[in-house]
Amino acid sequence: MITMRQLEALRAVIENHTVTEAAKIMRLSQPAISKLISNLEFETKLTLFLRDRRRLDPTPEALILYEQSLRIFDGLSEITRVSSDLRNLRGGRLNIFSLPALGKSILPKMLAAFTQEHDQARVGLHVHSSRTVLQAVVSRRVDMGLSMIGTDHPGVDCRGLCRVNAVCALPLGHRLASREAIDAEDLDGESFISFGQDARARELIDLAFEERGVVRQLRVETHISESACAIVANGSGVALVDPFTAGEFARHGEIFVRPFTTEIPYEFCLLTPREQPLSLLAQSFIAALEAELPRYAMVSY
Repeated sequence: MITMRQLEALRAVIENHTVTEAAKIMRLSQPAISKLISNLEFETKLTLFLRDRRRLDPTPEALILYEQSLRIFDGLSEITRVSSDLRNLRGGRLNIFSLPALGKSILPKMLAAFTQEHDQARVGLHVHSSRTVLQAVVSRRVDMGLSMIGTDHPGVDCRGLCRVNAVCALPLGHRLASREAIDAEDLDGESFISFGQDARARELIDLAFEERGVVRQLRVETHISESACAIVANGSGVALVDPFTAGEFARHGEIFVRPFTTEIPYEFCLLTPREQPLSLLAQSFIAALEAELPRYAMVSY
């Protein structure tokens, strides 16, 4: 079997013209170099050098092998470089599925900073519903998923990332904008943007108002906080949404955001395929996620 050491000897002899110089380059004895060349000739069944006194003249066949070996050495150099990038977290691949509340507001900002630090990394961000995120993790199509649906699926590791309370999104100039916080009773008779009947948040929000006998005008229904905030920004009503999405709209001066006194929790989970080790790059991103998410949840009122 041809070995890398034999090819190294071939390269050294061709580039340095003598066994003596090749031995110096490879830090071997001259007999060791001669043996490597002889073994390579035996393995290839080719005459690779013509002996002319102290010189070894490569045959055309040797030169062809030499050209091929250069590709191998270049490949090894590239593997060494990639290994270094992976080890130092500069390179690698990361594929993320996220629900809209994070994928359309927070994650693009975080990934911009992350990819600057890890400048050889390739990152994919795909925004889907929490159910689709879960399906992608179960099928191992992603490195991680961010969802509002926890799971006990045997193929998924699920851990909580953060728990935040819903906030009240108000149109600019709304009568309640001067309040420090909004109670359920404050929204009696208000035009209200609701989530779809199948949304978990819808059930919790409806219950909070029903328990207090508050009647809202349910004019518009949507499925994601981003759409609800956009509708609020156009003056069509108020909504209870997650603070990440509301914060983005508030920072752009499109809506007012106030705390809502009744606890309506939004729980965000990190989903990863079970028994599939996380890459060093994925571990680094998760650490950044856990550190940064609480800061983004702090909406400036």
